[in-house]
This record gives sequence, structure tokens and C-alpha cells, in this order.
Amino acid sequence: MNVPTVSVVFAVYGTVDRTSARAAILSALRQKEVAVEVIVVEAGNLSATGWLNVPEISHVAFRTRPGKQFRPGFFRNIGLLRATADRVYFSDADILFSHDHYLAHSLALLDGADGVLIHPPKLRIPIEQAPIVASGFCANGWTELSALRCEDRRFACLEEPVVYREIAHRGRIYTAREADYQEWNASGRQRASGPMVWQDIYHPGGTLASRKALLRIGGYGHEFAIWGYEDADLQHRLALISSLKTFPDKKDFWVFHLDHSRGYISSEAHFNNKEIYERRCNLEQGELRDADRQRLKRLQHALRLHKH
Repeated sequence: MNVPTVSVVFAVYGTVDRTSARAAILSALRQKEVAVEVIVVEAGNLSATGWLNVPEISHVAFRTRPGKQFRPGFFRNIGLLRATADRVYFSDADILFSHDHYLAHSLALLDGADGVLIHPPKLRIPIEQAPIVASGFCANGWTELSALRCEDRRFACLEEPVVYREIAHRGRIYTAREADYQEWNASGRQRASGPMVWQDIYHPGGTLASRKALLRIGGYGHEFAIWGYEDADLQHRLALISSLKTFPDKKDFWVFHLDHSRGYISSEAHFNNKEIYERRCNLEQGELRDADRQRLKRLQHALRLHKH
């Protein structure tokens, strides 16, 4: 029996929680009935000293220059160029696959050679419990995740389900823990840092596609700074050449988000990314595809020089 293969790419920023990142990567390596290649592309001020302590991965580290903003599309494209499997899954360092057949089930859903799956349903692990779950999964494997309570299909908890609220905005549904929402609202919605208040009910960056299709469109756009819109841009361009579907809202395709503290993306950065996305959508797509492919070729050439 032929075992399907998939490359899983993680773009890791320098401020990432290392235990969460290791747990996310192990949730890919511990998959069954599929051959998994894991590629970690690390940005920031960390060094390639094996801090992940996971020898099975392909680990690429780059230091970002002071004052330079993190551009996730650039680092995801490095992972794409390193990938060797016909299928590539893009994930994040705070996302756990919910069980050991997640990737096998996902690959079985793809339509044809150029099928694309996006937006797996996401359950949040509360910020106080996330470090316990992450370290427990690293040590004990899938039994740690089987203890999570997922009754409300929005949060996965070790204890009683949390009280939360939902908001629908521009066709998307977001959740917030009630306590987080009240604190955020009382602060005039201007907190500089803290747990993410609003979260999508799916993982926006979760994308499974053929490597051939990803290379055909030139991979991710490099223009987007910090997180946001680079995934929507990629998925929009994939939809123009592929059969694109969303993951079914079923337990087999759940992913868990390890909630964490973070600085909020400024409104200015958000709207800059939104403008870039809208501008790219309005460009003639053939010309955009050619430009993105040429940029990907230049990156590939630069990586060859870097390797030597």
C-alpha cells in the first residue's frame, strides 16, 4: 500500500513560545498512515542551535535585520521551496492537530491533483491551560489531548467549559472569552498586549495544497507585514486555478489553538495589509502570477547561494 506524503511548513517568529512550537511540530511528526516532512523556517533573533530538540525536522533559521518587519509570506515561501512532497500543508507554531490521523483524513479529501483545502475548524485552549497542554503533549502524546473537554465546539478545556461570546462581522464569526472581553472593553479596547480577545472559529492560515499549484501561482506574496492577509491572498489566487474547498466542520478536522499573550497588530498595519490585498486582487492576475513566480525564482537562487 502506498503511503501518502505531505510537507508541513511552520514559519516561526522569534517571540514564539518554544514549548508551544515544539508541541505543534510534534503533532505533525506523530501523524499515522502518512509520511510527514516537517520544515521549520525561523525568523527573528533565535539561532539555529537546535532549541526545538526535534532532530527529524528540516530547520532553517534567518536573523531579521533590526527595524525590519516580519514578513510571513517570505518565510513561508522558503518552506515551500524546501518542501519535497507533492502536497504541502501550512500551519502555525501555536496550532495542534487534534489527533493522529488528521493529515491522512485531510489528504483523502483533496479533489484531484490540484485540490486545495483551507480553514480547518479551530477550538481554543485557554491561555492559562495552554502551557499545561503543550508540555503534556510533548511528554505524553495524544492521551493529553483526549482529556480536553470540547462540548461547546469553540473551546477545548481541561476544566469546566468557559463562558464566551460570539460576534459575526463581515461574514466571519469570532469568539471571545467573556472575562477577556470585559477587560478589553473596560480598557477602551486599547490594551497593548495580552491574550488575543477575538479569534476566528477556524484557522485562517491552515492551507493544504499541491506543491505544483503553489509554485504555479508564485507562492505567497512578500508585501504583507506581520501576520494577516498573506493567507487570504494566497487562497484567493489558488482559487483561480484550483478546486478550493473549506475543511468540513467535523471533529476529524479540528485543530487546537494554544492561546497566548501577544502584542496587538496596530490598526495602521492592519489597514496597510488590507490595502495591499485589495490592490493585488484588482491587478491583472496573469501579470501578478508572472511577477510572483519570478520573485520565487530569485528567492530560490538566493537560497542556493545561502546554502553554499
